Amino acid sequence: EHVAAGSLEALGELRRRHGASVYDRAYRVVFDPRDASSVVDVVFAEVSRQAEFLNRLAVPSLERWLCDLAEARGHAVLVTRGLGRWDEGAA
Repeated sequence: EHVAAGSLEALGELRRRHGASVYDRAYRVVFDPRDASSVVDVVFAEVSRQAEFLNRLAVPSLERWLCDLAEARGHAVLVTRGLGRWDEGAA
């Protein structure tokens, strides 16, 4: 609710609460600490943009949504670098 209202403090609290889980999921995909940190930044930027939608989620599903988004963004990093499983060279 506070994130939807644009509260940076609320966004920071969400990041403190869920950031480690989001980082862990991203790292399991990209295997690079810098890339995983970048993915975390992207995920929480998305939280700012999707705050109204997220406001309707229950807390347990919020963490799952964040981690699923981190995994998807991590795969996007790999595909961009030609390392993803959907890369033409991997087929």
